[in-house]
Formats: sequence, structure tokens, C-alpha cells
Amino acid sequence: MRTAWIFCIIFFILNHPLDLVESSILDSNELSLYLSEISRERLGVNAMQYHLDKNVKFLKRFVNFEADLNQLSSSLDTKFNSYINAARKLEDAIERNYGDFTKSPTQQECCHSRPRERDERFKAKVDLGDACIQISETAPHRNQREYFHKGLAEVMKENMKNLPSLKWQYVGTEQGITITYPMAAMGTCSDYDNRFRPWYVESATPEPKDVVIVIDKSGSMSHTVSHSRSMSRLDVAKDAANSVLDTLNPSDRVAVVGFNQGTLVAPGDHKKSLCFGNQLALAIPQNKAILKKNVDGFHAAGGTTYASALKVAFSLFKNSADFETNSTKKRSKAILFLTDGEPTDAATKDIFTTIENENKMISNEIVILTYGIGGAAALNEAILSKMAKMTSLNGRVGEYTRVGNIKTLRHDMSSYYNFFSNVEYNHPIISTPYVDAWGLGMVTSICLPLHYTAKFKGVVCVDMTMEDLMEDATYFTDGEGSYTFIIDQEERTMVHPLLPKPYLIEDDPIFVPVHNIERGAEVKSIIASMTSGGNGSKTVTSQQVFPRGAASMEGVYTRTVISKYGWRPIEGTKLSFCMVIPKDDVAYEIVSRGPLDQFYYHRIDMENYKKCKHFDTAAAIKDRSTVFFAAKTFLDPYSFLGNVETYNNIERYVGYMKGNGENPGFKPDIRDTVSVMRHIDDFWRMDEAVLWLYIGTANGIFKMFPGSYLQRSYDPTVRPWYLRAVANKGKMVLSAYEDALGLGYVVTMSYTLHKGQDASGNDGPLFGVMGYDFNFKIFYNKIIERYPKCNDKQYSCFIMDTSGFILLHKDFVECDKSDQQIDGLHITVKEPDIASHLISNGFMKRGACMDFDSIKYYYTWTMDYDRIQNDFVDTMKYSGDPNYELHVLTDTNALVGIKKKPNGAKSSECKCSSATSYNSAKYQCVKLDSSNKFCECPCYSRAQFDYCNNDFPMRSDGYPTCTPDIPPLKITVNIDKETVQSYDACLKINCLDKETRSDCLHSGVCEWNDAEKCLVACKVHTGISNKRVIIGGSVAGACVLLGMIIIIVCVVCKRKQKRNVAAKRETQRENELQNLENLNRVYVLSGSDNDDPPPPYISGTRNRYM
Repeated sequence: MRTAWIFCIIFFILNHPLDLVESSILDSNELSLYLSEISRERLGVNAMQYHLDKNVKFLKRFVNFEADLNQLSSSLDTKFNSYINAARKLEDAIERNYGDFTKSPTQQECCHSRPRERDERFKAKVDLGDACIQISETAPHRNQREYFHKGLAEVMKENMKNLPSLKWQYVGTEQGITITYPMAAMGTCSDYDNRFRPWYVESATPEPKDVVIVIDKSGSMSHTVSHSRSMSRLDVAKDAANSVLDTLNPSDRVAVVGFNQGTLVAPGDHKKSLCFGNQLALAIPQNKAILKKNVDGFHAAGGTTYASALKVAFSLFKNSADFETNSTKKRSKAILFLTDGEPTDAATKDIFTTIENENKMISNEIVILTYGIGGAAALNEAILSKMAKMTSLNGRVGEYTRVGNIKTLRHDMSSYYNFFSNVEYNHPIISTPYVDAWGLGMVTSICLPLHYTAKFKGVVCVDMTMEDLMEDATYFTDGEGSYTFIIDQEERTMVHPLLPKPYLIEDDPIFVPVHNIERGAEVKSIIASMTSGGNGSKTVTSQQVFPRGAASMEGVYTRTVISKYGWRPIEGTKLSFCMVIPKDDVAYEIVSRGPLDQFYYHRIDMENYKKCKHFDTAAAIKDRSTVFFAAKTFLDPYSFLGNVETYNNIERYVGYMKGNGENPGFKPDIRDTVSVMRHIDDFWRMDEAVLWLYIGTANGIFKMFPGSYLQRSYDPTVRPWYLRAVANKGKMVLSAYEDALGLGYVVTMSYTLHKGQDASGNDGPLFGVMGYDFNFKIFYNKIIERYPKCNDKQYSCFIMDTSGFILLHKDFVECDKSDQQIDGLHITVKEPDIASHLISNGFMKRGACMDFDSIKYYYTWTMDYDRIQNDFVDTMKYSGDPNYELHVLTDTNALVGIKKKPNGAKSSECKCSSATSYNSAKYQCVKLDSSNKFCECPCYSRAQFDYCNNDFPMRSDGYPTCTPDIPPLKITVNIDKETVQSYDACLKINCLDKETRSDCLHSGVCEWNDAEKCLVACKVHTGISNKRVIIGGSVAGACVLLGMIIIIVCVVCKRKQKRNVAAKRETQRENELQNLENLNRVYVLSGSDNDDPPPPYISGTRNRYM
């Protein structure tokens, strides 16, 4: 028995020697030093920053506010006017030659066209040689139709030639015939009617309208009618009502009333808003979709009481009277009244009395248009006619329409706008942006009404994408904190950096009122001036919002900034733009450096480079870096994105970079920036531990090693590694994600670079961000080397960022769990007991931001970094539950933790932690308590939104605006997998040559098996099995003595190690500083004016170069 006890003691000592002498298992400085070494020796951060500080000359200048404002104003005016002029040319060609319209078509119908060439400008196959036509099924008889003359298509082609960024050009007539250029295959024949489209109706009636649709849903409406399909009268009426909704634009307001012996106002969606049943709603896409759903739910039953329905309709106008913020705006108001039978009111006079009294209360502003369907015997047409004639608008009496053919009801009701048509209006109409059906993103139309002999004849339009139209505002940067935004006279925000970019929008957007985004009290007067067409400038103090990472669930941070706002109207439009530049903002410009001696463009699929196979997956060029240019590097970003890249383009890029050609459209600083980055080529080397090395610059250049291919839409400045580094300047920033080029899950370290220093030694503006991608298996192996406990079966180690997202976990390496989630995994899901402890003790705090696009509040978590750094979290010293340590990784955005696995079930759970796959953006919060001590993953709750008035009822001091989520990166490489496999390896790794476990796992592609051999990996293993040696009782005493010696040695070594680790970084920095000073002394003595920096292993000064 005594021997057994001695054996147990020895066994415990051998396996847990440090537990007895030190309460802390992890020393985070060890891992921080390793990361610092990587940033210096492998990534070359110090060498590159030294190069920027000492060898690159920058010209510092203060941002010229007035010059920028004038330039941006002129650019926007010119661009809009070029599109307006294109529409004017079409208008002139039609009105001047209207008599040349033919009785037979001169173009092919679009439904029969079969273009073969795809044009990226249209995201479709088109024929630029001609236009095509579409004819509505309700167009006049063939011998009464008027077709476009051949010359119109020639004018369209000339427009395209003069303005290549122009998209669709089209003309719709009042007969229901549309011509579109270029020719494209569009739908089936007869299914398109231009007269029902918002662009047509808005141009025909440019002033905003208020419309209430009143539909009879009495029992007689259930009668089946002769139609193209089996439908009841109510079904046809529903189609007609929905078509009326389609004609409305977001400045119009609408409501729908269904009636029988009672009255039902379309209630909208009670889960979202209660306003629909009480007032008119703006006809934004979301509201139209809600009302259509309501209309589809109408059922036929009961009698037909007119008066009560009319009274409700009038009340909707009265309840909406005070909506307008601009009292000078005149709205046309109409009731569209549809029925199939006589009224069942107690007295017919009640109908007329209701109209007279109710309309008088609204100054007789409402006109009634009535529609009768069914047989004449069933209808009392005299009543419907009198109802209409009791009302008028601008001297025009209301009208009654008897719908003899039920098939024309949709057309008859949807043509209500002809009643409001104004032949004197001839100003360009810029439509509210909408999502293009062809995949062009957000599109707006510039339209003009057509008139001939003082009669409205149709509408002419040209389309442009919002990204092309707004590129000057979207890509405006002068200094670090500058931005622009554009709004219309309704305060709707068209462009703002806190909203998604137009080309990324796939669903109908909510046009956020600008006062919800620009919330400062001092900004109110600016917005008022902008909406009234004014101009000016003003210095204000406001809160600017910045992302903490790449997703809303990582949270945001705010900064108080004194900025100068300058605003101007955009000529010829109802839009206004505002430029915001922080006070005393500066810009650093690189002094011209001339062409490059060598340059490799990223299109390795098109260039004749010798390619290799990078880690058995990605095509690359060995020992060479490649350069990619994002759209923002070009003077015309959207031409770059919209056109196919050709060999000729690439030759021009390469030629210009090497000084052998003219500038092919780059902004002035691009070649000089590439020249500055050339320096790092002498530093980067192939290594089995690194997947990719790269630099992304603030002006949109991306340089990667080894060189490979990227998608044209790629922008380094919006990628997660870049945004997180910018939010944590001066720190080694860790991120984790799936590699877009197929190299699996990677851990990234990124670090900011700056444009030199000012005279006081302060960092200049941001130059860019450098990045280093680890194979996550290698990185975890490095953790094990420094913390052997992490490889113990009883323990698991992890790294998390300051938002609580897990970057690396022991379970990620044990890949036998194929269904485990890695991307976007939060501590509340993966380790809920730890998260609960952190939250309840105030180490993890909740925040929130407002996402306008989804109408949600996003609730996020933030670690109390400073508190944990000063006093790390350790429950192991008292065997707490949960049993873990958590330390800040110095000079990073991350924390490292170790957890001892519990013997039983987890002690606590966070809400949602039982989910097998978790997406924070789709998880609705369960509990929002004021103490914020409730453990729940990052989640959302629905925000208040006034659907009817398109407004967010929020205070100026409410949650800050969420920054837009970046889209997932999708890269399609034009080199097939079979071809890649035929290449030689970029770096040859022989697993059998790896004699130790550390060297084996350091390769990232080998595995250490149970026989202690290094083999080519087919599965990922966490390490060798733990081996135990059974010690017999005869040597128990000796083992006890040995155990005591081990304890003493461990105590001494551990204390010495703790002192040494703390001094190691300082010694390293001092040595490097001395080396740098010595080297600089040599440079001075030799009189060298060489532009090369000191050797790359030199770090520079301790504060600047770590």
C-alpha cells in the first residue's frame, strides 16, 4: 500500500511539476516574442517601415478644402450632365422626327433576339449593332400601332460611343411599345408593358402622388370570368391593384382598402409596424411588398357598402396630412374605386354626402376615379359616374371607366396616372435607385417625358449604375479621415461610407434618412440647407464611426472629430453632396521615384511566367511577388471593373510601370507606391512555415508572395486582416479565415505601415498593412512548443480576439470532427462556461450598433483588454469552475487561454451555445437586460422602423451605426486543377527527412504518427500519444528523491525563465538599436547615398520598430 501511494505521488509530480510551484501555466510573453520575431524576420515589417522612414521622401501638405470641394462638385455636375445630354438627344430625335414613325416594326422583337457576345458592361449577351422592341399584349391593333424609325437606334449607338459607361437606353410609348438598346433577349413576347413601370409613371407624373386603392370584395366578386386562366373577378382586381402598386415610386404614398358590408384597411405586417391601417405609407419597395401580400389575402364574401369604405379612404388622407417636411410640395391625391355591383347602403345619398363632407375637410383636394366591372345590369353606372364627377383636380373632373373586357382591367386601372399628366413639365427625372434585374447592382434612370402636338406620347430614359455615377464620391479620399455622402431632397441617403456600396446591393434597399446617420446636432442645419438646394461650409464636432473588424458582429468604435463640412447641389438634379474633411487633415505624397526595374502583374494565367504548385493547391510563380491593382487605383474605377481585361491592358500596365509607355489610367501616385514596395522583394523568401506574405496599401495596391492571381473586384482595404490592423494600429493583429485560394484555414498576422514620421517623431498617415498567413497547424504546434500543457489530454489551449471570436483552438487541429464550425466561432459558443465567467466578472462587456440595411441592432462583445493585461484571469490557482487561465498577448489584439477539461458536464451554458453551427448575424437575442450580465452570443434584435414614413425613430445619442459587412471573397482562377497539379512544387518538402516532432509539424503538410515517424499528412493529428513508464516498488524511494530534485530544479528554472523572458525583448531591442546606430555610422562615414536600407534583420529604434 505504501509503495502504491509513493507511486501515485511520483506519477503526479512527473506529470504536473509546475502546478505545485507556479499558479500560472502560460507566460504570454513567450508567444508574443515569437510573433514579434515573425514580424521582423519573416514578414519584414521593421525593414519596410525603416525604408519608409529613411529612404522614401514624402511631400507633406494640408488638405485644400476649397479646391477639393470645387473639383468634386465639377466632376459630379459634368457626369450627371453627360447622361442628361444623352437622354436629350433621344428626346430630340423622337420629337423632331415623330412624323417618321412607321406602321411596321423596323427592329426585331427582343423575345426573338439571340445575341452571342457577352458584354460585361451589361452582365448579359447583347448586340451593340441594333436595338430591339417589346410590344404589350394590350397595345393597339397592328394597323393602329406606331413604331420607331430606324434612325433612333443610330442615335443610341452614337450615345454609347460618346459615353461608354452608359447602360441601357430605352423609349416607352403610351401605346405600350418599348425600344431598348442594345439588343438583348428579354423575357417572353407580350409580357412587358412599359406603362406599368415606375420609371414611366414617374416621368409622366413627376410630382409625388397619394393614392388609395379601394377594392370591392363582396360575394359577387367570386364569379369566374373569361380570362387567360381560370380567375375570379376578385383575382383580376387583385392583379390590377398590384399593378397600380408597381407604378408607384418611393416618393408616392399609398394605402389599400377592401370592402364588403364592412371595411378592411390593408394592415401591413403587425410584426414590423402598426402604421399601415391608420395612414398612407410611402411606396418604398418594402411597403409595396407588404401591401401586395395583404391584397393577395383578400377573400370574396358579403355585401357592398360604399359609404363606409369611402369614409375610411378619406380618413387615411387626413391622418397623413402632416407628413410632409416641405410644406411647399404639392401632392396629387386620388381614390381608385373598383366594384362589380350596386351598393347595399341603406340610402344612396349617404354615399354622396360622405364624399361631399369628407372631401371638404381636406379642401376638396381628392379626385375619385371609379371603375365598374361585370354586366351593365348589375352595375349602377349612374352612381359610379356621379361619385367621380363630384370631385376634381386642377379643374379636371373625376372620371368613371366601365371595364367592358375584364382582360383590360389591369391596364385601365394602372393608367390612372394619365389623369395627372403635365405636358408642360420637361425637366429630367432622376429615378430613385433600384436593383437592376440583370445583375448590375443599384441603377438609376434619367428620364424625360415625350410630347408631340402638346400631347404626352411616352418616356425616354438612359440608365447608369450608381457605382459609376457616384464613383467620385465613393472613392474620394484626401487625407485619412475624409469622406463624402450624397442625399436627395427627401433626405434619402444615396451614398455614404456607413452604407453598403451600390454595386454590392442585391435586394431592394432601404433609403436611410441622412439624419439617422449624420446625427450631430450641428449637422441639422447642413441637412436642411442640402435638401433645399443650398450650398455652404461649416466646421462641426461630430462622432465618426470606425469598424473594429470586418463584420458587424465584431463591433465598432467611435471617435470625436472636428471636421469641416462643405456641400453643394448637383446641377440639373434634386441631389446634393457633402464633403467632410477633419480639421488640419494632412496628406503625404511620395516624391516621384521613376519606373521600376522589374514588375510582375498578378494575371499569371495570362502572362508567360514559369508557374509552380504552392502547397499542392494554388498556382503561383516561384520566388517572385506579383502586384494587383484594385479599382480605386484607377482614375475611372468602374470602367476597370466593367470591362474585360485583355492582353493589351496588361501590356500597357507593365509597360507604364517599367517606364515604357504612357499612363493607362492610373491615379498619379500608383507607380511611385509600387516602386516603394519593390524594396520588400529583397526580403521575402519561400518558407515551409508561411503560406502567403503580402502588403495592401491605402490607395488600393496589393503585393503578394509567392505571386498569384486575384479577382478584379478584390480590394485589400476592405479585407478583414486590413480593417482589423487599422483598428489596432501599432499592434500585431491576428485574424483567422478560410484562404480564398484554397490553402484551407489560416491564421493571419497583420501590421500597419506609415508614411514616415513628422518632425516630432509622430507616425505619418497610413501607408498600408503587411500580412503573414500561417498554416494553423504550424501555429498551434508553436503554441505547444512554448506551452507543453496544451498538448496534454486534460487541457486545451485557444486564442481569441478582443471581440471574443476564437481564432485558434485545440479542437481545430483535431480534425476528426468534420462537422465542427471554425469560421465565425465565438467564445460564447465554443467555451460558454468561460464566457459566462468573463461576463459575470466584467471582463467581457456588451456593446451594440445599428444596422440600417437589415433594420436590426447588433449586440457584440468586447474584452476589457487593459484590465486583463494588468491582472490576467486565473481560476486554476483556486481550482475554480471553470478552471482556466486567460492572458493578453502583448502588442496584439488577441488573448491566449488554457482550460482544464471538467470531469463532468459544463458548469454553465450561454444561450445559443448548443447550436451545431452558429451564425451571429442570424441569431436573434433572447434576453437584453440592463446589466448586460446575461451570457448570450453576439446576436441581433429588431430595430424600430417607421415603415410608413421611412424613418428610424432614434435619438441622436443612440447606438452608433454599424459599418457595412464586407462580402465574402470569391476567387475564380482561370487555371484548372489538373494543370496546377502538373506544375513542380514551389517548395519541396520531404516529410521523411523530419526527424523530430517539432520539425515535422512545422512543415504544415506532414504528420507525426504514433510510431514517431514523419509522413505526408492525410489526416491531422494533435501529437503522439502519452507514454507512461510503470515504476516498481523496489525503486520507489529513489523516485521520490528524484521527484523532489525535479521540483527544486523546476522552481529555480521557472523563476529564472520568468526573469529572462521579461528581459529578452528589451535586450533584443537594445542590440538591434546598437546595430542600427553602428550601421548608420558606417553609412555616414562612407558618404553613401544609396537608397537601400540597412540589412533587413535590423529593427530600428525601439519605439518605432518594436
